[in-house]
Amino acid sequence: MISGFIGILTSSALAFVFSMQPNWYLVLAAGMVGGFFFRQKRWAFPAVGAGVGLGWLVYVWRQDAWLMLNQVAEIITGSKEQGIPIAGIVVGIGIVMGALGGSVGCGLRQLATGQTQQ
Repeated sequence: MISGFIGILTSSALAFVFSMQPNWYLVLAAGMVGGFFFRQKRWAFPAVGAGVGLGWLVYVWRQDAWLMLNQVAEIITGSKEQGIPIAGIVVGIGIVMGALGGSVGCGLRQLATGQTQQ
């Protein structure tokens, strides 16, 4: 139980830190590290996805990315102040990527420990 919280916090913190790097695909590594704390993939998939999504949400909110997101939304839709749906799409992509990384990390743990699911 406590290892699950550690996995969520680890994936969230690493996703936030890796978001500052130009290599966005490091979010998979954050998911893998967070997923390594879980024993079952059915718990690792949603929990690590939520952790990475939280990390990306904090990054978008903290870095004042709303100005850029509003500009992107204005280019796409033609109206101003529509950056929130774009931010939702960005965070949604982070959730999916983190969940996939968490599943891989959990699978690596199962391979390393010789644990099989039944």
